[in-house]
Amino acid sequence: MMRAGGSSKTKAMMKKILILTVLAAAFAACGDEAVERNVDPAEAGTIGFAARSGAFTRAAEINAPADMAAAGFGVFAYSYAKTSDWNTPVDKALLFINQRVTGASGPNGGADGLEWSYGEPIRWPAGKKVSFFAYAPYDSGAAIGDDNGDGVPEISYGVTRQVDLLVAAEQTDIEPRPEPVTENFRHALSQIVLKARKTDEGAANEVILTGVSFRNIIGTGTVALQYPITWTPDSPLPLYSPGVITGTPLGTTAQDVLDGDPRRFVIPQSLSGTTLAVTFTVDGFPKSWEGPVPTPGGWQPGIRYTYTLNITGDLVAIVCGDNELDPLDPNGNWGEF
Repeated sequence: MMRAGGSSKTKAMMKKILILTVLAAAFAACGDEAVERNVDPAEAGTIGFAARSGAFTRAAEINAPADMAAAGFGVFAYSYAKTSDWNTPVDKALLFINQRVTGASGPNGGADGLEWSYGEPIRWPAGKKVSFFAYAPYDSGAAIGDDNGDGVPEISYGVTRQVDLLVAAEQTDIEPRPEPVTENFRHALSQIVLKARKTDEGAANEVILTGVSFRNIIGTGTVALQYPITWTPDSPLPLYSPGVITGTPLGTTAQDVLDGDPRRFVIPQSLSGTTLAVTFTVDGFPKSWEGPVPTPGGWQPGIRYTYTLNITGDLVAIVCGDNELDPLDPNGNWGEF
């Protein structure tokens, strides 16, 4: 398995995360925080869920409480003998199997007016401990996997989905209690932005981008629902095109070239042997170029990488980021590289 780690600099960037605590309640607006409980007094002894939110991701899919409420999040949970622990569970049994938790408007909602529920409440099992694992947004097709044999659920993901996948820290050895169980979510994916420009040296030429593709890139894999974010990659794709805007002449100022949303979610990976192939025209003459993706340390979870293609004649120079923004942004935005 590839574990997201690396240099202290990368670890610092990974701290710039979307902080959410889960297990069901209310999401607040960016920068706000709320803790809610949705356990009815008549249902004392049931497993309650709560959510605390910091900031939401600035990426496309999860950016408001209503978005999370509609999609919900998925929960897996195991129970086992109270005399044992998660590492050596006795009488282990599944308690939640990809249980969907959703929000809806209601009188007991938090600041956002949402109440969170998961269907018929389940009671804490007597004489048992419970370990919880969660991800978002909910996917009805998510299947339990356990390639490591450690019992930690894994779900699969492919770049064609383009959703902002979040993974929560595992909560293990939880004993029955009235308080809701809480977890922290982090971005499980990396993100790329692609820009292009013609250089000042080629300013007199008409340069039009016609295609961009990644070669030998990991496009699918499985992620374990635990920290640190851990991916098991599938075989590399021979070619992956993120989709670019074509037919528009480039100026000397860098401009977004990905079609539609200017960002793409990608699976964290080392980028060993990965190249970027670019096709374009200069004054109507077709050109092509291919070179390595300049990202020391590869793509890490929760980090956005901005690439600029500087085109001069037959040559393309790729620049990845001009500077690193503060990785400890209190708003919890994506880290920048």
